[in-house]
Order: sequence, then C-alpha cells, then structure tokens
Amino acid sequence: MPLIQKYVGIKKINPLKGAIEEKASPQFSWKKWFSGEYAKSAEEYVNHGFGFKPIFVRSDNQLAYSLFGEVRANNVLVGKEEYLFEKNYIEAYTGKDFIGIESIEQNVRMFKNIQDSLWARGKHVLVVLAPGKASFYPEFIPDEYGTGSDSTNYLMYVQELGKQGVDYLDFNAWFMQNKGKKEYPLYPKTGIHWSHYGMLLAADSIIRRIEKVGEWDLPEIKWTNIEYVDEIRRIDDDIEQAMNLLFPFENRKMAYPNISIVNGGKDRPKVVCIADSFFWEMFNMGISDKVFGKGEFWYYFNTVYPQEYTRPTKMGDINLSTAIDSSDVFVFMATEGNLAHFPWGGHSALNQVFSKEYSYDEKKVEENKIQLKIQEIKNDQNWLRHVEGKAKKNGISLDSMLYLDAVYMLNQ
Repeated sequence: MPLIQKYVGIKKINPLKGAIEEKASPQFSWKKWFSGEYAKSAEEYVNHGFGFKPIFVRSDNQLAYSLFGEVRANNVLVGKEEYLFEKNYIEAYTGKDFIGIESIEQNVRMFKNIQDSLWARGKHVLVVLAPGKASFYPEFIPDEYGTGSDSTNYLMYVQELGKQGVDYLDFNAWFMQNKGKKEYPLYPKTGIHWSHYGMLLAADSIIRRIEKVGEWDLPEIKWTNIEYVDEIRRIDDDIEQAMNLLFPFENRKMAYPNISIVNGGKDRPKVVCIADSFFWEMFNMGISDKVFGKGEFWYYFNTVYPQEYTRPTKMGDINLSTAIDSSDVFVFMATEGNLAHFPWGGHSALNQVFSKEYSYDEKKVEENKIQLKIQEIKNDQNWLRHVEGKAKKNGISLDSMLYLDAVYMLNQ
C-alpha cells in the first residue's frame, strides 16, 4: 500500500509541518553506481518519501505523547493545561540565557551610534522588543523550570535603551499590561508568536511611530468586522502544527479581523527590518510594500526578502553602504527568546560601515535634532501659540524662542 500510494496517489495525505528537509530523487550515473553513492542516495530518498509516511509519523508522535508525555518536536515542551512553549523562551524569562550587562551595554552603544549616524543623514532607527510567551503566560510554565528573574536580557535591554536614548517600542511590557484587558486574546495557547490580532495591533503601532518620527503621511490598516471563531487560522497554532500529532489540542477561540491597507498616505519611506520570525506575518500581509516603499526584510541578518523569492540572496550579496543610502528607516526587532543573540551581527556590520564611511559630526547630529524638534513645535498649533507668547514676553524673535525651547526640550 505505501508503494501504491507513493506512485499512484490513491489518497491525498496532508504533508508534515515544520522544518522538513526534502530529499531529491537521485540522479543515476555509472560512477555513482560503482562508488555506492547512488545506492545510499536512493535509500535516503525512499526512506524519506514512502507512501503514507505522514500518517505513520503522526501516529508514532501521538503514541509517544499520549502514553509517555514525550514531545518529538525540537525545542518544544508542554506546559500546564497543555499550553505549548519553546524552551528558549522559558530560558529567557528565567534568566538562564543572560549574556551579561556589559554585552548589552555594548550592543546598545552600537545602536546609539547607528541611530546618531542615521540622524545626521535624515534617517531613523527603531528597536522593537516583541513579546515572549513565557513572560506572558508564566502561570503555565512547568514548575521544574523555575520562576522569573531580575537579571534577564529583556530587562537589561529596556534599561540600557532608555538610559542611552535609543528609540524603541516595548511590546513585551504592553502585552503584559493588557493581558486580560483586551476583548480578544493577544497570545495563542498552541502558538509561539503573538496572535494574529495582537500582531495587527503591534503593526499599527509600528506604522504610527515611524510616521511620527519621520513626519510622514503613511497608509493605514483599516479593520472591518472581526471573526471570533473556534477554528485556529494562520500561525496561531504553529507549535502544535510542528508537533505533527493525529489529534488536535483543545484550543481557545481566536480573533481574526478583516483588514485592508488604505493607500491614502502620500509618503512611502523605505524601511528595512532586521528581525526574527515575529516580523513574518507583517511582511506577508504587505506592510513592506503596501505601507513602506519597497521595504526589505533581513531575516536574522542572514537572508534578504523579497529578493530570496526570485533568487537566493544572503547578506553577503548586498552592499550595505548602498542599502543605507537607499533606505529611510532601520527597524531592529526580536522577541525575548532571541535577545541573547540579537541582532545577529546586524548592528556591528552597520556600525563598521558608519565608522569607515559615515563617521558623523556630533555637532551636526545635535543641530539636526534641534531642527526636527523645532519642526515638531511648528506642527502643533497649541504649542506654537504658546511659544509665540513667550517670544513676545521676552522681547525676542519667534525663531530664537523656537530654538531655545527646542534645546530645552531635548535637554529634558
């Protein structure tokens, strides 16, 4: 029957999920035949792709889990009430992967240097801390893995980003603050990423922050109705899918807004996002090309999308100096489970480019910040009228008062 299924296809079988390596059919040659290479390749191909294999694998995985609590998926564990986790998220929450304050201080200094260098060129940096499932659901972590720690990569990054003045968004804190307060779940039970609903909230916030720092008018994500259903969609059960079991877990209802991207905004800054898998859904819904101007996704600072879709493109294939010149914003994003390696060499590579080619004048950077703050005051009519009143009271020109107020605000 497996032989018939493989070559006749009498029944369609759902393929296995996760990082499955496909084996190609071996190419015959007399040289490979006599060396034994062909026989070895043929054996691997047959063992990998025999008929009904997904059913056999799922049956084996289900028996191992149901009888012995054994999970065959790499790095996955089952928590209380069958909440699924990946182990690196728990290690991040409990501080077991803490890289030390000195390393984080150095990383943030590089972010600061990149931010100031880009400021001098009229460009921007935004660091985004995506939420982590262990921080969001600590009550479901198995007791043997311990509790939260005061010395974690996440907490030290928040401390140093604020101390050194790097622009950042902290969704980990926001998700925890809003746990149970939102109408729909922000995190799924059997997935590792934020829920589709939570991702859309985060995407809107990122768009609005970039719109504000660059004073751009960007397209908006518009929501119509929200489907609140028992059926799990998109990647809200990605860990469960990777476990390749026969029977599904009991899940919770999830929300799926129907969205459209309204192209009313007149500006299209090019945004490069250096991120882990938390950016995938944003990228797939079109944020990089429908909101930003032909933006790019540098996945783990390794693979370049969307170029990878047409031909294999790694970071070594692109010119960083050219990428800097042609981009307006660089977003660095990671969840807490990946902060031990964040941002995967991306900041040091960009920092080297700046140190070699774009060493910045500190006075020019400060002056640029002042001018941007002045423009921010001018864009706020109430603030501008207040400054006009101060100028008259002090007997100086409006331009002078604007400059003094901008300097004061920056110093504060």
